[in-house]
Amino acid sequence: MIVKQVNKNEEIVSQFFDKLRLFLFKSIRNEWIYVDGFKMYVRKSKRLYQNNIINCFDIASMEADIPGSKIFTSILTEFLKRYPNTNIFIESILNPRLFLFLEKYGFKKYPIGEEYQHSMILIQRNIMKKNIILGDIAMFNWKKGDDLFPEWMHKDSEYDDEIRNTLPNEIILPSNQDFTLIIDYPLHIPYKYQFNTGEKGMTREDFVKLCVDSYQFIYAVEDDTTTIKPGLIPGIYNRITTDGKYGIWGHSLDDLVLCSADISDDNSIELGVDS
Repeated sequence: MIVKQVNKNEEIVSQFFDKLRLFLFKSIRNEWIYVDGFKMYVRKSKRLYQNNIINCFDIASMEADIPGSKIFTSILTEFLKRYPNTNIFIESILNPRLFLFLEKYGFKKYPIGEEYQHSMILIQRNIMKKNIILGDIAMFNWKKGDDLFPEWMHKDSEYDDEIRNTLPNEIILPSNQDFTLIIDYPLHIPYKYQFNTGEKGMTREDFVKLCVDSYQFIYAVEDDTTTIKPGLIPGIYNRITTDGKYGIWGHSLDDLVLCSADISDDNSIELGVDS
């Protein structure tokens, strides 16, 4: 009898990750993943993490018929093992045992703004990152010498300080260091590019050019290698998911706006990209 129950648990866990894999290849960004006795609301993350991470997720909600059950802990344990840089957004009133469980994986609690701190928290691994503002750059047609912020933002006092301190020629990456740029949004298969900053380091404008060139290269390669004709999903403006080298989903290049970069302790660089 015990053997049957163990096998049943393993079967449900397997079903969950089969459904999660199917979600990866859909053009939508959010979805409830249902299995018997458990469901999880998963969001494909824009954030980038360490070099060995292929997909990154946000968990926006979790529900179980029996909180703390074998199914609940088995799925969550396996999820965090496969996707260790997941962020989790949950109600603070949930069972405190869940917090203790997640703390074993190195997660910390952070309130999401003062207005939400009594109802919602972010649980996140303590990964040290340095954030750098890059601008508001349309990656479809930006070229070196163009403004880092659109002209309309220069006339908006709300952004004056940010624009004034975002200098194109400022050295943002120190000299003679190796970095890895990782791009996984909106890609199923990440793009990684290693580079050295040289004797003078790298300016904000030069780094932006590297990012824009990388995105334009990714989209060109995808178009050359896909067997599915690129275009929009009928009735909506989302890009059709293609099956080329990078498996682009959801967004055309002219949807994407480069905003910031996060640099981790291991010199991997994550990009903040809006769409």
